[in-house]
Amino acid sequence: MSLLSRQTQKGAFFARAVASDAGFATDQERITLDYIEGQLITNQLTGRHTLVDAGGLKIKWQAGYSVADRDVLDRRTYGRFRAVGSDDPFLLGFGQSGEASEPRRSWEFLQDRTLDLGIDLSLPFEFTETLRGDFKWGARGTRRDRDFESVRFAYSSPATQRSDLFRIAQYVPNPENVLTPFFFGPGGFDLTELNTSIRGGGNANIYDGAQDVNAFYLLGDVFVGELFEIQAGARLENSTITVATGDPAAGATVASRLTDSDILPSLNATWFISRKTQVRIGASQSLNRPQFRELAEVDFLDPETRFLTIGNAQLRSAKLTNYDLRFEQYWSNSSAASVGVFYKDIKNPIELNIDASAGNQVVRSFQNANSAKDYGIEFDARQDMSILKEVAPVLQFAYVAGNFSRIESRVSLPDGSTRRLQGQSNYLVNATLGYSNPAQRTDATLLFNIFGDRLGEVGINDLPNSTEKSYPMLDFNIRQGFGQHWQIGLKARNLLDPRIDIEQGQFNGAAALQRSYKLGRSGQISLQYQF
Repeated sequence: MSLLSRQTQKGAFFARAVASDAGFATDQERITLDYIEGQLITNQLTGRHTLVDAGGLKIKWQAGYSVADRDVLDRRTYGRFRAVGSDDPFLLGFGQSGEASEPRRSWEFLQDRTLDLGIDLSLPFEFTETLRGDFKWGARGTRRDRDFESVRFAYSSPATQRSDLFRIAQYVPNPENVLTPFFFGPGGFDLTELNTSIRGGGNANIYDGAQDVNAFYLLGDVFVGELFEIQAGARLENSTITVATGDPAAGATVASRLTDSDILPSLNATWFISRKTQVRIGASQSLNRPQFRELAEVDFLDPETRFLTIGNAQLRSAKLTNYDLRFEQYWSNSSAASVGVFYKDIKNPIELNIDASAGNQVVRSFQNANSAKDYGIEFDARQDMSILKEVAPVLQFAYVAGNFSRIESRVSLPDGSTRRLQGQSNYLVNATLGYSNPAQRTDATLLFNIFGDRLGEVGINDLPNSTEKSYPMLDFNIRQGFGQHWQIGLKARNLLDPRIDIEQGQFNGAAALQRSYKLGRSGQISLQYQF
């Protein structure tokens, strides 16, 4: 199987805030224009075999190789300012005291290459009429490499060199018209490289990453009569992640190497009370490893918040111990409901933090907390509309589905106090109104989601935590097949476009608004040809 996917994004982002510098408050605007191209090429080869002479041994193997590119081919950022309460025109900022940041232009080039090899074997057995099942084992190996490089320039103008030419540039209504040769040179502004320095010097706008994950597993899937199924096994997993930040040719790099060797057991048991009713219980261990960008000490622009965030080379993997109990009821293949409880014990959870200790410059990064607990209850349901077939035949292909989770989380801090886990809401609601007609090759879904308030960023060095307030999301997807091999799709994202508020600390006895923004509505049209 081969897959080629290309995506082009063009975006405009606008932000406004009141800033205070050296006792002088200004009303500031920030405008960012993005042009991004992405491409994914995936090739996969699989095989299935059954060896009858070997007791019905089943073998499944796969080999895959993919290359993903994400290139920021042009990102332009402008800052404008004026005195608070003034009706004067906004002036183009050049980073001096009391001004907005200088115009910037950047390019980024990222490529991921992934090789995945795996084999799974399954041997059936039957000890007695009431004790039968499959013994399964297999191995998996994954190699992933990443190359990242960025080029950034700033349009600077020292206050001592400014002339009438510079003043003209500041008053140009369209910032795009400023970036012309006319305004460069003496009295105007200069083009300077804006690369971040790493510890020890050198260019930090480049990093290379590599990850090797090798695993072997054993699993027994046993049926005890007609009432019970037990799955028990373990996965031996070894992982090595290396990230080198900086250009070795410049004589300085910051290296991160994270090595894990873990045995991850799992146990799942199902009690089939009847053909339509069952109870499941499970226990397992799993890992949450940091991503390359979370380990690389290179600042990157978060695609949603538009804030620069830098990695932490000292991060460790988080290890989760999971327990869950679930009751499930099935009325048909498309109508079901379930209720479950869960508990997670997390060692070294990875959280996003915010710090303003470095010269009052706000920096976002990542850190490990000591431990956390996450537990709650969840409900799921799905119901088709076949009962309405006689009223309106078209509704027999419609369905409704939804789930609700009530969650509590607690992070233990070194001083003995506790708080919520960063990013974890106290409730989640998802609802789907769908239509699926296989004969007409039509699939459509209307998706609604809302979550409770959640801790957005962990404040460190006496900075208060931030809270992301609850907001709803509504998306619409539709796919329609035509011809023998073609399919056209439409995705409409964030139809409600709610305002997103992040609060931090107190002001005059009430929660202070750190920032407020909208993501904007977006859409995507796709055309697929299936071989």
